[in-house]
Amino acid sequence: MYALFRTSPGDRVTYIPNPSSHCNPNHLSYFKFVGRIIAKAIYDNKLLECYFSRSFYKHILGKAVTYSDMESEDYAFYQGLVFLSEHHVSELGYELTFSTEIEEFGVTETRDLKPDGANTTVTEDNKLEYVRLVCQMKMTGAIRKQIDSFLDGFYDIIPKRLISIFDEQELELLISGLPTVDVDDLKSNTEYHKYQSNSLQIQWFWRALRSFVKLFVPNSFICDGNIQSTPARLWFFGRHERPSEVPDPQGRQIHRKTADRSHLFQSTGPSSL
Repeated sequence: MYALFRTSPGDRVTYIPNPSSHCNPNHLSYFKFVGRIIAKAIYDNKLLECYFSRSFYKHILGKAVTYSDMESEDYAFYQGLVFLSEHHVSELGYELTFSTEIEEFGVTETRDLKPDGANTTVTEDNKLEYVRLVCQMKMTGAIRKQIDSFLDGFYDIIPKRLISIFDEQELELLISGLPTVDVDDLKSNTEYHKYQSNSLQIQWFWRALRSFVKLFVPNSFICDGNIQSTPARLWFFGRHERPSEVPDPQGRQIHRKTADRSHLFQSTGPSSL
């Protein structure tokens, strides 16, 4: 068991470095090795079947992580931060301090966000500092050594100055490409409400969808140490564009919306069409 990565609480699909990876005494060497493997795959234009959190892509690109990145990593926690930012601290109903809880192997540990943080109360005047520090701890501080080791290996293959020309969405496509869209599978597993499978509107829908998935997606490749771009292509799906509050994909449904004629379809479910 290497315990290098764990799934993100926000979607259970993307991966983030595991703060508990130190259970493996050689974990930092492994992170450096993984960094080299992923960079080499990009260099050789090979796609990997793995997706990481937005904050992790930002670390690779050398970009600052912001509290909005928490939305795709842990949506429930992010919602709590939004409530704190938009409401008076007294509306929380409990006292908050400059500390946070980190769980390792079933044991919860309290860590200070700043010196004597556990004894420093969050007030209306300093709540934005708390938001900044707690996000920094969860997305950076708790996994700083793991990130640094990964980047040491990654930058051995692709220098930071080359990879930093991309944004996090483009980097995701460089590493993992676009998930395969099987229209026939979507079609055979879709439920219709107030429509039939042979309804004219449904036939139009599937015909349009097939044409969409044939469009190319953004891509780049590295040749002789220089990153080059292929012609612009449509990014049809992106894991970080799916609303984080939506649970993992289950059923697919198409509903007829009759109350407002300006809308032909009403979609429901995380992978609604």
